[in-house]
Amino acid sequence: MPRSIVSRSVRQTCQVLLAAFFVLSLGPITTWAGQEEAARRFAEGRALLAQGDFKAALEAFSEAAKGDPENAEYRQEAVVLKRVLSLREQLSTEQENWQQTARALFAYYRSREVWKEAAAVAQLLHDKSPGTESAVLLAEARLAMNQNEEAATLLAGLPADQGTVQTRVLHGLALARAGRLEEARKVAGEIELPKDCPGVVCYYAARLQALLGQADRAVNTLTCAFECTPAGELERLKEQAKACADLAALRTTEGFAKALQTASKVKGGCGGCTAACPSQTSEKKPEGCGERQQPSKETCEHGKS
Repeated sequence: MPRSIVSRSVRQTCQVLLAAFFVLSLGPITTWAGQEEAARRFAEGRALLAQGDFKAALEAFSEAAKGDPENAEYRQEAVVLKRVLSLREQLSTEQENWQQTARALFAYYRSREVWKEAAAVAQLLHDKSPGTESAVLLAEARLAMNQNEEAATLLAGLPADQGTVQTRVLHGLALARAGRLEEARKVAGEIELPKDCPGVVCYYAARLQALLGQADRAVNTLTCAFECTPAGELERLKEQAKACADLAALRTTEGFAKALQTASKVKGGCGGCTAACPSQTSEKKPEGCGERQQPSKETCEHGKS
């Protein structure tokens, strides 16, 4: 075969191989770029959600899910938010099951820290059906928004027969955050946390103790809070603890670092949701969603607050 023909054949083969290599090399780059864009849109969705722009957040989550179809978190966030938008519409017209709808929305807003919307729903619940539960929800939202005096006034106004350990802990925390430390100490002195105290109550109690200068007690109570929090919720609670201004005095202590290593002693459902959570009222529950199992009475034990 003439040398020119051989050379031309070799050149053509090399060109084909180089082209194929170039196309193949673009695959991972394109995929990575798509994942990066999806992550960016998902982060934008979270920011929009925090601002209360639900429709724009849903659009961002949906685009993130399309950009990275294998990311289950993106898909789940879009599905749940779509359900939330439906519940928001139902709340304005629903008569029979409005309380369940409102609680479901509050659970979602709290889990995503959309506190302005959470406060509005809690206020609706408290206005239409006042009681211990609605007062606790509203107080939580007020505290998260740094409306401490409002939370203290709300809880101080509860009838005596509606007071619980949780309302007293929240009342003490509201007073302490408002700078009314003597009143907070008086309320805290009357609190006794039960052995089977829910993790969220222990968490608020630890914050109250920390603000009152009871560092060792606060660390112990915080440890119990982590032990009594379902495993699926624990990392989020620890992240909150690391950022919480109420616990600032503890963060440089060895005890706080040790507490953060605490493992959960209970199993939980989807992020603290109850049977009324938006994801559980959708047709398909997210992976891992289920009923919460409460800690046993032997899980942790507390002294007086």
